[in-house]
Amino acid sequence: MYQHIGFVKDGTLVSFPHSARTFMKVCTADGLGGVVDIVSGELIMIRDLPLFDLGPTCVELQEKVFVM
Repeated sequence: MYQHIGFVKDGTLVSFPHSARTFMKVCTADGLGGVVDIVSGELIMIRDLPLFDLGPTCVELQEKVFVM
């Protein structure tokens, strides 16, 4: 089921509609959200998702893969 990326817990694997890539939801120490591309390791901040043709809605693939 689709949900807003802001409601996804950190460390959860997610995918976005119309994207073949898998991401992990992360959050900075300042509370700014982002996602990390699992293959390339690229960090994309939530505010920058439209620059990569990604929207704010995603699908949870697996919850809490890694949390620090």
